[in-house]
Amino acid sequence: KIITVDAGFRNANLLQHIPQSKIVEINNGVDLNIFKPQPANLDKLGLSNLKDRKIILFVGNLLPLKRLDLVIKALKLLNDKNAALLVVGGGYEVDKYKKMTKDLNIESQVCFAGSCANPVKLVQYYNAASCVVVPSDYESFSLVAIEAMACGKPLVLSDLPILKNKISEAVFFEKGSVDSLKNALEKALSLSEEERKKISELEIEKAANDFSWSNHMNKLTEMYRG
Repeated sequence: KIITVDAGFRNANLLQHIPQSKIVEINNGVDLNIFKPQPANLDKLGLSNLKDRKIILFVGNLLPLKRLDLVIKALKLLNDKNAALLVVGGGYEVDKYKKMTKDLNIESQVCFAGSCANPVKLVQYYNAASCVVVPSDYESFSLVAIEAMACGKPLVLSDLPILKNKISEAVFFEKGSVDSLKNALEKALSLSEEERKKISELEIEKAANDFSWSNHMNKLTEMYRG
C-alpha cells in the first residue's frame, strides 16, 4: 500500500503507474490532549509586549515557498498599529525577513520567536493568537492548519485545492496576492466574539472527527491488519 494525505495525489506523476487499489488516504493527525483551547500566558512566553494586541500567528520553517514575505507585506498594508505578527519557526532566511520588517518600518509589530520543538509550548503560541495564517504557495497538507483548528483559532489560508478540500472554516485568499491576504487578515481580525465562538466550535468538532491522532492511528492499524 501507498499512504497519501490526500486522494488528489492519485493524479500526481509519481503515482500514475501505481494501481489505484494500492493507494490509501489517511489524514494527518494531532494529539487533541495537547492541542486544545486553553489560556495563554504571554508573560511566560516572553511576549508581554503583545498583550492586548491582535496577534497574527505564522508557524513554520522560513523557506521561500512558505511565503512569510506575503504576511509581512500584508501587515504593512493593514496599517493597524494594534496588529502584530508572531513568527514561530527558524530557517536560513530569517535575517532576510527581519531586514524586510525594518525596511517597511514595522519592526515594532513583528516578533520572531524562533523554532519551537516543544508541543506544550507550541500550543501556548496557538492559543495566544487572534488568527493563524498559512500563506504557502504549496502544501502537501498543513499540519499547522489542523493544530490551529484543534485550538479553535480562526484560519487564514492560501486557496490551495488541498486546503480548500479539507478545511471549510477558514478565510481563503488568492495564492501569492498581498492585497488578497491583507483583506483576508482584515476579515479574520474583525470577527465578533459570537462569530469566533461559532468558528471555534465547528473547528474543534472537525478536528476531533477528521484529524485526531487516535483516528489517524486507527486507520493506520486497520490498513496494516487489512
